[in-house]
Amino acid sequence: MSNEKGTPEITFVHREKQELEARLVGKPVYLPVETMKHVIARHVMGEGLERKTKTTFYPVGQEVRGREIPKMMRVDEIVYYIDEAVKGGKPRIEEDKIVITYEFDEPEKAGIKKLKVVLKEVRGDFGVHFEVLTAYPISGPYVPLYEAGRWVK
Repeated sequence: MSNEKGTPEITFVHREKQELEARLVGKPVYLPVETMKHVIARHVMGEGLERKTKTTFYPVGQEVRGREIPKMMRVDEIVYYIDEAVKGGKPRIEEDKIVITYEFDEPEKAGIKKLKVVLKEVRGDFGVHFEVLTAYPISGPYVPLYEAGRWVK
């Protein structure tokens, strides 16, 4: 799913907040479009690498800082992996966030072994729900790591 070599298609057509199939303590989980824009900008396209000490990338066949990253999945599949991680992971509280680290059974399928999802609890007039703040691969056979201005893995 790319529009030219090394540039993955990053257009998503969905509501402002996409409800995932996953539930957290019985409450709905939403993936805001702004979060997906962040995930793609940072963990697909490599935006802001000069401001961050460490970044991992989804293997969707892109080129970042002169490195060709293998195409093991499509950009639009990221949503499904986030959903799977929220469904199957064990949430823990870190400060005021909910953090889920999920290990996939078949890391060779999409090139990702572990995925981290960070959520926040939202209380409103219609009850409680959760929203994904970010989600990125931690490790995997095709997950490159850019750290301190250079490719480490």
